[in-house]
Amino acid sequence: MADFNGLKSKKDRQASPMLVFGGCLSFVAGLLLIMSFASPYWLQSWSDTNTSFKNMGLWEFCFDGFRYPKFQYDEKFTGCHYVFSEKYRIIREWLLPELKVVDMKDDTVFRENVDFSEIFEDRCSEYFGRWLMVVQAFVSLALIPSFGAQILLSLVVTRFPLFLMRQEWALIGLAAAMEAIVAPCLFLAVSIFGGMCYNRSWLLYPNFNFLSWSYAFCVFSMALHGVSALILYVEMKRSKDRHDRSKSLTVQMQPGPSGSSYI
Repeated sequence: MADFNGLKSKKDRQASPMLVFGGCLSFVAGLLLIMSFASPYWLQSWSDTNTSFKNMGLWEFCFDGFRYPKFQYDEKFTGCHYVFSEKYRIIREWLLPELKVVDMKDDTVFRENVDFSEIFEDRCSEYFGRWLMVVQAFVSLALIPSFGAQILLSLVVTRFPLFLMRQEWALIGLAAAMEAIVAPCLFLAVSIFGGMCYNRSWLLYPNFNFLSWSYAFCVFSMALHGVSALILYVEMKRSKDRHDRSKSLTVQMQPGPSGSSYI
């Protein structure tokens, strides 16, 4: 007689093809995410423009003889350095601008004959001053559930430890929820970065720059996490149905009051 509660049969010990496929997507998405997180190629300048800005990532900026125009001393910035390093201390407020609180009692807002479109652009740049730090926060937050989902999927796919497979559907559902959290976090990150990286109040000559492969990796990771979440959700429903049927059949196999089974 088959053991419906102990998962002793070979078929019960094997992960379904859909679960394996969803797990593979999750691992590829996690790999793309960590590469995007660590690499300094979210934004890059065209090689034939010969600008002082070369490339940047979430945590690193690369320059070649860059002079910050608002710095009174003639100092060049060359090479790649961590954004919070001592090297970039004097220009850190420009790389990661402080958020300014707009004083709505400012007389410039109420003066006559004022170009309100210019005021609106200035106010927007002030409100979104910390946008790069917001992008860093969203990508950093996405890493946690991404790694958590991969750990859970590793346990479910390898069926180790075996006693956890009695609640396989719950583990798959938790992994699907984690994947579903990652996708919107990355969507917000790539949307904010893509919309703000060409702001003229940030890097000089933004028209000479383009979104590079690290940014593309983050976009692909977002898409794969979303697809993985959908696949795992469907697999969770199927696993829950199998679990309920197995539990119901096990109950029916129990002997009744007269000593005979219900079937």
